[in-house]
Amino acid sequence: RLSMRAIMVGNEWLSAAIILCAFSPGPYLLLACTLPIAFFSPSLNSVVVGYRTAITPDHLVGVSAASRGTSRSSRRRSGRSPAAFCSVRIRRA
Repeated sequence: RLSMRAIMVGNEWLSAAIILCAFSPGPYLLLACTLPIAFFSPSLNSVVVGYRTAITPDHLVGVSAASRGTSRSSRRRSGRSPAAFCSVRIRRA
């Protein structure tokens, strides 16, 4: 059983391994770098959601979940994220 800290730090190191693809690009290296991240991402998500639920006081759990749902749906309606919008603007310039 891994601790929350070990899961988070491990995921960051696995994400940093993608930098290897910049030095030696190739499909097999990209696959070798992304498969561990794809395998461990669900455990990172469950750790983050579990921790978020654990630190929220009981009487605020519903309010907290509702506000996350509202912010998530408002982002979905707006279409692109600001970062994606900026990258499109930069490419056209």
